[in-house]
Amino acid sequence: MFQHVVIIGLGLIGASAAEAVRSSWPDVRLTGVDIDEATLALAHEKDIVDTACAPGDPAFRAALAGDADLVILAT
Repeated sequence: MFQHVVIIGLGLIGASAAEAVRSSWPDVRLTGVDIDEATLALAHEKDIVDTACAPGDPAFRAALAGDADLVILAT
């Protein structure tokens, strides 16, 4: 099973995908990526993702460099 899922784009589709992943695999670590700070704050506040970051953040680069088991592009 997946251990770390990264979702790029936390709009309607991305947030829904994150909630589905969280529901199906509650132990999976979720990283959400978006360019809008308010969207990132809301996703983290509502526990939709474990880590919320912008595309330029080191956490995003680390996830794409090999830490992520699955990347979902929802832009």
